[in-house]
Amino acid sequence: AMVLDDVLYVFGGKSVDGCSNKLLSLDLSSESKLFWEVVTTNGLPPAPRSNHSSCSYKHYLYVYGGVNEMNNYLDDFLMLD
Repeated sequence: AMVLDDVLYVFGGKSVDGCSNKLLSLDLSSESKLFWEVVTTNGLPPAPRSNHSSCSYKHYLYVYGGVNEMNNYLDDFLMLD
C-alpha cells in the first residue's frame, strides 16, 4: 500500500480467488464517506501478484517483484500511471 496526495492505493494481493492485478484507491480526505474505487491505469496491466513492494514518488506509483499465482518469484519493476 502507498499514500499519494491523501489517497491510499493498494495494488494486487491474494485472496481465495487467486492473485490480483487491480489498483484500488481510498480517498482519506473524505471525513464522512470512505469507499474503495478501482483505478484504471494506462498501458498494459502488470501481471497479477502478491507479496510485492510498492511506493510512491513524484506522483507515480511503483511496484517491485512479488509472487505470481504459480508461486514463482517476480523480478520486475513497474511504474503505474
